[in-house]
Amino acid sequence: MRVVSRETEGVRQMLDVIVVGAGPAGSCAARACASAGLSVLLLERERMPRDKPCGGATTEDFARKLGAEGRALIRYRTNRMRVFLDGDEIGSLRANNLYFKRAELDEYLMRLAEGSGARVLEGEGVVSLSFGRDCARVRTDKGVYSGRLVVGADGVNSVVRCASGLESLRDKPDRLLCAVREGSADRATLDDLFRNGGGSTYFNAYFYSDLAGFGWAFPKGGDVNVGIGQVLGSADHLKETFRRMCSASAVGSDFVERARWHMIPFRPPRRVYAERVVLVGDAGGFVNPLMGSGIELGVESAETAAAVAAEACSRGDFSERSLSEYQTRCATPLRAIRMKAHLLCLLKFFIDHRLKSEPIEKFALTRLAPLAGV
Repeated sequence: MRVVSRETEGVRQMLDVIVVGAGPAGSCAARACASAGLSVLLLERERMPRDKPCGGATTEDFARKLGAEGRALIRYRTNRMRVFLDGDEIGSLRANNLYFKRAELDEYLMRLAEGSGARVLEGEGVVSLSFGRDCARVRTDKGVYSGRLVVGADGVNSVVRCASGLESLRDKPDRLLCAVREGSADRATLDDLFRNGGGSTYFNAYFYSDLAGFGWAFPKGGDVNVGIGQVLGSADHLKETFRRMCSASAVGSDFVERARWHMIPFRPPRRVYAERVVLVGDAGGFVNPLMGSGIELGVESAETAAAVAAEACSRGDFSERSLSEYQTRCATPLRAIRMKAHLLCLLKFFIDHRLKSEPIEKFALTRLAPLAGV
C-alpha cells in the first residue's frame, strides 16, 4: 500500500481558502467562508485554549453574533468610563462594554468555525508562503497546503503580510508597546477601583501628561484586567508608569512584574490586500489606536473578507484588481482608524516637545475620550 505523507497530501488537495491564525478575526473569517460553501483550512500555531494578552473588551453588537452559548461567556458589563489624568479623576462618560476572557472566547469561536465545516489544525505555525499561477502554498512546520486564497489573521508581525509583499510593520514605528495582566482581586480592591453604584458600572481609562498612549482597568467579575500601551519609540519609562498606575489603583506590584508584553498596530498598512491575499484583524491594522481594542474591528474585517472571498471564488479571479474590492468595502473603518492614529501622533508630538497645559489636556480628554472606547 502506498503511503502518502501529510505534506504531499496537503499540496495535492486544493482548498478555496486558507486562514492563518485562529484569533477572533481568523475564526470568524473561516466560519463565514465555510458557511458560504467554500472549502476552508484554519491554521493556528498554538493549541486551544491558550491565553492571549488582551483586554477582552467588546460591545453588544459583537455579542449579538455569538448566540446564547457564546453570550454565556460574558464575564462583566459596564455602562460608563471613568477618565483619569495623571492619577486624578476628571470625569466619566457613557461607555457600554462587555468583557470576555480571551482563552474562552477564542476557543469558542474556533469551534464555531469547525462546526461550520472549516478544517482546523492546531499546533501548526506558518513558516512561509509562496505564490504560483494557480494557487498559494502555505508551509507550516508540519506540512504544505495549497489554497486559492489566503486570509492573513496572524497578528501584528504577520507572516502572510510580509510574504505577500505588503509593507511590514516590523520596520515602522506604527506600533504600540503594551503590557497587560489579568488576575483575581478581592472584593474590597474591586469596589475601591471601580466604585460602582447608582445603577452605573465602570471601567477606568488612564492618561498621563508624559505618555503617548493610555492605560486601562477592566472588571471581569472577580477578576481585573489591567494594562497600558504607548507608541513604540517613546516607551522608555512605560514600565514605571505602569507601576505608578497599578499602585494608584491598588492592584499591587504583582500585576506589573507578571505582566505580558506585546505589540499592537495603531495604523493600517496602505493596502490590506495583494494577489491571493487579504488581511484581517491585527494583521491588517484593524485596531482602535486610542484604546488598543481590536476584537470587534477585526471581526468586522473578517466578515467583509469572507464576502469578498466567496465572490472571488465564484469568479475564479484572485488578482489584486479583483481583491481590491476588499479595501474598498473597508474604506470607512480604515479611514476612522487612520484619523485616530493621527490624533495619537499629535499627542506624541505635544509630549515630545513638552507642549502641554493642564486645562487644555483636560478639555481635550473629555472631548476625545469617547473616541477611545471599544
